[in-house]
Amino acid sequence: MALLHRYQSTIYGNLKKAIPLYGLITAVALILSVLLRYLLTYPIETPVSWTDNVVMAICMIGFTLIYRSRLPEKRITFKEIFLLTVGIGCVAAIFYGLYLWHYAAQFDTEFAKRYFEAESAKYNADEQGYSSAIEQLKYMARPKYLAFMGAVYTVVTSFIIGFFVALVLKTEKSPAYQKR
Repeated sequence: MALLHRYQSTIYGNLKKAIPLYGLITAVALILSVLLRYLLTYPIETPVSWTDNVVMAICMIGFTLIYRSRLPEKRITFKEIFLLTVGIGCVAAIFYGLYLWHYAAQFDTEFAKRYFEAESAKYNADEQGYSSAIEQLKYMARPKYLAFMGAVYTVVTSFIIGFFVALVLKTEKSPAYQKR
């Protein structure tokens, strides 16, 4: 009995059309969540928060259900859902990162300062290496770096959320390769 199986999955839908469209809509949803929090006088302190993760999870679940409902026979494999959700996350991360760069540099110039203060409050001044940690935080608290962090965290989160969405929403198991 083999511990690992190789599966041959069938892609039933058109991922090349779905990923850019759903990724762009997810990016708009993430951007609107940041703008809404800013307008409600609760501006962001970190590039990615739990609110952003919840918005992305809702978008991924919703778009997976929409994608699956448009398929003939509504059959979809784990691999197809995982590729869809990770693709959505990657496209959304690009636009969300670009927006965070603009947001931190032009729109909310206090964002980097809030990030630095929130992160430096986690350190104790008596600890060894405190000054080097603060220097590193000063380097990280720049719009370009915060935008990059936001994009990377969004991609990583899309892998995690995509895995669980694929586990729950798959409708077909891929057949395993047979040894000859």
